[in-house]
Amino acid sequence: MQQSDPVDFLPPGIPSELRRLGRILHGPDEGLVAWDRSTARDVLACLRGTKVAVAAGYAYYANTADPVAFEGWCVELLQGEHATTYAERSQAMAQAKVETLPDTATSQVLFAFEFSSQDAAA
Repeated sequence: MQQSDPVDFLPPGIPSELRRLGRILHGPDEGLVAWDRSTARDVLACLRGTKVAVAAGYAYYANTADPVAFEGWCVELLQGEHATTYAERSQAMAQAKVETLPDTATSQVLFAFEFSSQDAAA
């Protein structure tokens, strides 16, 4: 049985050229795809105006073969919140993390996101 590629599970609005720039994570974060800061910005820009929420995000130091997670966040759907509002709010949180979490002298930061399509949300 052929194993699925994690980039196959990314939202369809993310173009193949950005999908290919992602680094597939292993170990406890198996299946997540991480991008450098510039590419993460481009990925988030592709989601603007959609109902795709960034339900969770993670930041990693990339100075080793297996990146080391150092921060994570979740954005919950609020009761009665419309899908578009949730998507915008969660994307804004991810964008803020991408812009504010600093690289270190020895490592750049990678960003991974868990996406949630909110077509069925209120």
